[in-house]
Parts: sequence; structure tokens; C-alpha cells
Amino acid sequence: MIKDKSLVIGIDEAGRGPVIGNMFIVCLGVSRNYLSKLIKIGVRDSKKLTPKKRSELAPKISQLAKIMIVESVAPKYIDTHNINIIFAQFIIESLEMILSTGMKVRQIYIDAVSGKKFRDMILKYIRSQDNSISVHIEPRADEKYPVVAAASIIAKYLRDAHVRKLHMVYGNFGSGYPSDPRTVEWLSKYLNKNELPPVVRRSWSTLKRLGILRNGEGLEKWFKLK
Repeated sequence: MIKDKSLVIGIDEAGRGPVIGNMFIVCLGVSRNYLSKLIKIGVRDSKKLTPKKRSELAPKISQLAKIMIVESVAPKYIDTHNINIIFAQFIIESLEMILSTGMKVRQIYIDAVSGKKFRDMILKYIRSQDNSISVHIEPRADEKYPVVAAASIIAKYLRDAHVRKLHMVYGNFGSGYPSDPRTVEWLSKYLNKNELPPVVRRSWSTLKRLGILRNGEGLEKWFKLK
């Protein structure tokens, strides 16, 4: 039996929503005949895996991957660019790099929640390069497709490591998500935008809700104080 070495690509990110830290985007390509191996080693929806399990799977996924492209996007860049465009440009640049090698891409799976403009931008590029590629852009793709789950695990593993390093420098701010009480408590130390460390996304509406742009006004609703 001839093995199918054409690529199946999965793309996902970690750290889109946090108010603190970088976003990591991963484009991962696996030979079609290796997809079953991803399942065999335990690859599944990264949200259902512990940080320890993700750290165990990351090197195994790297060994199975034919190609892996990673981008780390800092808060300063996120603050000055549209996050959907950042994601779309990464996808296009990654696919351009892969297709330029001559490798045959059969399927592309992208975990994305963005609207029609995002989808059209990606599809237009792919169709201009190879109209035979099957493209799937859908939310929660990491729950359905092992190759996207693998990309998600790598992205979350990198985000986990990134947050641990930031904790060493800035103290334990928790996960960095605005829903995390520890993150809210850490942010509450700052009374205005100019005091914020560079790891904080200044454009996030979280800062306004916390009252950081209004001399601390509004913090009581987050801590439920009366």
C-alpha cells in the first residue's frame, strides 16, 4: 500500500482573549498517513487537557509534524492592529511558505470564530494558489479535527510557558484572562495606563471596566464591594 504523504494542515491560536501576555498562533502540517498517530498518542481538544499533559504531548506532536510554524504576538502589536487581520495574515504567510516548498497540501482546517470578511480573505488566497485544496474554517475545530487539536496543544503549551516566565518577572497575575479574579486583583494595583507593564494589552476594554483609566473608579463592581 502506498503511503499518502500529502499534508493536512491545522491552524489554531492560544491567548486571543487575555488582557496580559502574548498570543501564540500555530500552523502545523502532518502527513495524511500520520493523522491516526496523533489520535494514538492522545491528541484531543487542548482545553480538556491539563498543562502537564500538554507539556507531555508537545514534543511528541513536534516529532510527528512535517512542518510547524509559530508566531508570538506581543501586546504592543495587538494594541495597534486588528487581531482578526493578525490571524489572517499569519495564515496566508504560513501557507505561502509551505506551498512555496512544493509540498502537496490536501486539506486545511482552521479554528476561527471571525466573520465572513475573515473567511473570504483566507479562501481568496488559497483558491488563487490551489483550487483543489479542501478548506474548513469553523469554530471549535480543535474539538473535531486532530490536526487542529495538535496545533492548539502546541499553542497552549507555549502560552503556558510564556505565562510562567512572566510570573517570575511581574508576580503571579493568574491566567491573564479578565475573568480570573487573580488577574483582576493584580491589575487593580495600577491607577492609570502609563503605569502598566508592557505585558498588558492597553487597548483591551478590560482596563476601562476596571476603572484603570478613571483613577480606580469602578473597581468595586469587580470585587463586589459595597
